[in-house]
Amino acid sequence: MPFAQRAVVQISNLDDSEHELDVQLVYHKPETEPDKLARFHAKWHGDVFPIEDPNRWPDWRLLKTTGTGRYVGVMLHVLSPSREPCVAAAGAGQAWWGEGDEKFFVDGEKFPSTFGTGTEDYFGYAWGTPEYFQRPFHSQNKTMNNQGHQTVNRFQISDNVPFLKSFDGFIEKYYPNDCGTIYDCTVYWYLAADGVDEHLPVDVYTSLWVPAPKIIPETTKFLAGDTVLVEIKNDIGNVYYTLDGSEPATSSNPYSGPLKIGRSTVLKARVLTDDGRESSTVSGVYTLDKLRPAVKPEKTMVSGIFYAYYEGEWIKLPDFDRLDALQTGVLENISLSVTRREEDWAVAFSGWIKLPRDGMYTFYINSDDGSRLFVDGEQIVDNDLQHALQEKAGQAALAAGLHRLKILFFEAKLDNILQVSLEGPDIKKQPLPSEMLFVEK
Repeated sequence: MPFAQRAVVQISNLDDSEHELDVQLVYHKPETEPDKLARFHAKWHGDVFPIEDPNRWPDWRLLKTTGTGRYVGVMLHVLSPSREPCVAAAGAGQAWWGEGDEKFFVDGEKFPSTFGTGTEDYFGYAWGTPEYFQRPFHSQNKTMNNQGHQTVNRFQISDNVPFLKSFDGFIEKYYPNDCGTIYDCTVYWYLAADGVDEHLPVDVYTSLWVPAPKIIPETTKFLAGDTVLVEIKNDIGNVYYTLDGSEPATSSNPYSGPLKIGRSTVLKARVLTDDGRESSTVSGVYTLDKLRPAVKPEKTMVSGIFYAYYEGEWIKLPDFDRLDALQTGVLENISLSVTRREEDWAVAFSGWIKLPRDGMYTFYINSDDGSRLFVDGEQIVDNDLQHALQEKAGQAALAAGLHRLKILFFEAKLDNILQVSLEGPDIKKQPLPSEMLFVEK
């Protein structure tokens, strides 16, 4: 770390407890005049450098500097506390954060001369290893199995990136902060004494990012005469909302308490702070629905559910109308006991469900891999694609009596789980009762 006149080393403890440190400082006079040596820079930041071009998503800026120097590395800290928010934000099977490429723009170039193949590759490992490791130029010294705090280092000593006029470095970040994945970094570079360091000192709690408010519930259906009580929760700033689908601004309604909604409405809300920062916009959709009448079957009904079993390799639900079933029959309830092998198969269940009274019913499917649920030919729950165990739900306004029910499921690899639950008027959420299921005799 060359310096011309003086250097100050200051260590701050941001914790509430005491810590012991063993510090060694080594000093010697350089052979070259200090004014001719580049200065070493190491700066921490988190979300304090906005991207000017909105078309540059998903780039997240590591370093922006002007002058002559060399980029020599970065420590990246990733907070990804749960897979589920990322799945919800980006789709089933998309919970791994390590696919973002590094991009280094040197001396104002329009296309980056360094364009990597993924965050995991840049930091020296692939397949998201949960293990600690240390190598001469890369390491992982904090790990929570990619579902918490991950800290990775990349030191570009032998492959440093020289620049004469400017350096603009990015890493692609596919998941927004609101889905639970948050980045911060400490970036390292050498810069000539007359260069411009745009990374001004910041407090560890400083960030341009503002958490989006949370709308509870986000989506629901209701019947005429009913109302939905909606809450909007936030951590900082002031929440503004609209009820006509327009973008909230400071001229919109300020949120002060729960809202009663009695008609079909699109609610949008976001946080706006006094210092000009803003969160992303979140939406709630509330739909006034009508009861779907019961269906009268043409044949005599008996208890059970019909199934048809198929085999094949799929990454999403197949078109069952184009397939020939290998096995069919009637079961007492939804079950995967009819399968013939561990992987690469599908089951289609069909029959009738008898509901005790008029009202709004919620159907849940918790599955690994993909599934869908239909009532009277309308898709109520879509939990398709290859993914780990996850639950999705949907609502339907149904009159008392019989309704056609169809449930589709496929298994690709590893675990196979299918759980179907029901909630409705005077019915707490529970596994789909066998006494409600019927087939035509």
